[in-house]
Amino acid sequence: MRRSRLTAPAAILLAAAVPHPAGRAEVVVQNDTFSTLAIAVVGTDGGEHVIGQAPPEFSNTLYFAAAAAPERIRFRARLQDRREVLHESDEVDVRDRSKVRWSLPDNVVERVRGRRLEGP
Repeated sequence: MRRSRLTAPAAILLAAAVPHPAGRAEVVVQNDTFSTLAIAVVGTDGGEHVIGQAPPEFSNTLYFAAAAAPERIRFRARLQDRREVLHESDEVDVRDRSKVRWSLPDNVVERVRGRRLEGP
């Protein structure tokens, strides 16, 4: 019995062909503050879901669940283990496979990739 072995170049090509997972969007948080921030997504119902951290003076990509149809959300930033909201973005329409950039402390949200994405 002969075993087949995937070569490194073939494995790289195979990995590159894997599409972006459906039902997921991403936000690049460009944190130009001096503090690590906890980042959350806030839906239209006011429900908040923490999606990760943004280290100080660093850009970090965070992933979150997104529907196929556009939905209006906001992003919130807090100091870790604190309740006070430091930054809250304008509302934006996101859907699966969207990518946005949120620049802090300027509090600017912009589309990087994806279907139509609008602010207020």
